[in-house]
Amino acid sequence: MTAPAPASSAAGPWFVRITPYAWLPSVSGSTRGDRGRGDRSVPSLSIDKDFSDILSDLDFAGMIVGTVRYERIGLLVDLDYISLTVDGNLSGPFRTRYHTNLEAVLATVGATARVVDEPKLGIDLLVGARILGL
Repeated sequence: MTAPAPASSAAGPWFVRITPYAWLPSVSGSTRGDRGRGDRSVPSLSIDKDFSDILSDLDFAGMIVGTVRYERIGLLVDLDYISLTVDGNLSGPFRTRYHTNLEAVLATVGATARVVDEPKLGIDLLVGARILGL
């Protein structure tokens, strides 16, 4: 009786997987105001946005991860992009109107090496870099 083939060689030496995905975020926090000098004081602010609030401000979002491997050596690329726009009025005596746009790109790129290759379990080590642009 022979043991089953390792997971990576069952379908040949090449392995490719592309997976779109999504996060359901919420944001909460606060900032501490600064008294500054003269009329330069900055008020304290707090934020509490759940997923439905963020979804209403969302212009576009895309998230995808891809893996390609030949035998035990591979490459992983994970890309995230999000664009949010918020309009409103600041509280206070002047009710100043504001417009805010946030664009973020997060990219992770790495080389992988398969260290465990069993029929029901594969473990890869990853060495790479993560880049964030706001």
